[in-house]
Amino acid sequence: MGKCDDLRNDTNAMNALSRLFATFRAAGSLERATHRTRRRHSRRPTNLIAGEALEPKQLLAAQVLTPFPDQNLPDASPVTVAITNQFDLSDVLGTVVKFETNAPIGGTPGLATNDFYVELYDKAGAAGTLTPGTVSNFLSYVNDGSYDHTMTHRSVTDFVVQGGGFTAPNQAADQPGSDPVAIATKGTITNEPGNSNLRGTLAMAKLGGQPNSATSQWFINESDNTFLDTDNGGYAVFGEVLGDGMTVVDVMGSALTYDATTYYSNGAFSDLPLWNVNADNIVLPQDFVKIETITALTDESELMTYSVTTSDSGKLAASINAAGDLVLTPVVGQTGSVNVTVTATSKTDGSTASDTFAVGLGGGGTGGGGGETENPPGPTLTAVESAGNVTLNQDETGKLYAGTSPIYISGSTQLALSSLNGYTPVAADDFGAGGKRVVLRHSSGSLFVWGMTEGW
Repeated sequence: MGKCDDLRNDTNAMNALSRLFATFRAAGSLERATHRTRRRHSRRPTNLIAGEALEPKQLLAAQVLTPFPDQNLPDASPVTVAITNQFDLSDVLGTVVKFETNAPIGGTPGLATNDFYVELYDKAGAAGTLTPGTVSNFLSYVNDGSYDHTMTHRSVTDFVVQGGGFTAPNQAADQPGSDPVAIATKGTITNEPGNSNLRGTLAMAKLGGQPNSATSQWFINESDNTFLDTDNGGYAVFGEVLGDGMTVVDVMGSALTYDATTYYSNGAFSDLPLWNVNADNIVLPQDFVKIETITALTDESELMTYSVTTSDSGKLAASINAAGDLVLTPVVGQTGSVNVTVTATSKTDGSTASDTFAVGLGGGGTGGGGGETENPPGPTLTAVESAGNVTLNQDETGKLYAGTSPIYISGSTQLALSSLNGYTPVAADDFGAGGKRVVLRHSSGSLFVWGMTEGW
């Protein structure tokens, strides 16, 4: 028993020393002078991807902010409707910056995009304690293009991916001018600790033992590195990756790393990530793990893509133009009302939100208000049933509508109460891919479900 206890204590002591050494190494100077033989460290990307359990902003989702108003179109002239403040992302209140990288599309884990987005802690309601000085400093480098075509010059497995220090070479390593060039810095800033260095957060790098030495270099935490909250005066966290963006960061962090301190005569490159090294060991420009651009978004709508559908494309065509606005184009000679559905998809996590509004054609109105018009008003609709996602309405003559869209028996013959012969309308609902349905109840109590076309 005694020997087992001694062995356990010795093991604990060794583990403690190991952790202490890792801490010193992780928090060391960004310009370490250690020179070692260039060597390859192997990585297994699957370990990083499997660790993606907790993400900042887990509840991030696209949502409808302001519904579109109904529209009345008197003729066949196209009408443009701006998509402004109709949708937003829940809980995104700080400035958002877009990181465009050269991470490989496809492969494993199958990236569909190599961009990711970060919310900065500069506005009230942002997810973290505000760090106005740090954010302002970071944005000064973003706005003048200092971070464009730069490289992540340091990557430590399950720890950090670090960048913002060097422009990526555009020459092969055996050519003149192939050394990475340091970004021109704008001076040091005052440290703003207080937010925790959790997985997915963006923080400022600095020199060891100098709390107020941060300039341009930043890092993204790949794990919960809470010891950095107090080390060296605390490392200032000033933003966090949104949605599923850590999938991209993890792929960047999975690149093989090399000790290139001798090769480039710079101690900052002891954990240099590279996508590939050729058999001749000549590093090519495309081998670096790069940040192509970092851009501050001016409108939250830039965080979403949009699509549109109509309930009757034979009457109204709808599209999204290059400016991101909605274009409604009536078909000549058509009247009545058509429902238009606009769907916003978040670029950060793929969540969607949709809003449906009515468009009256040929001056017929929509029957649901939504905008001033000199054209004759549409029919007055009253609800028969409104429990589903489409209200079943009838007008003053007994004709039936799904929302504001007329329900047709065939051709131009509209379904009306007078033509039901013992049936009573119960409901109308749109089940998306499952199709549209109208439900009728016979006087005997049996139900009849009527499948409809996309135009009702």
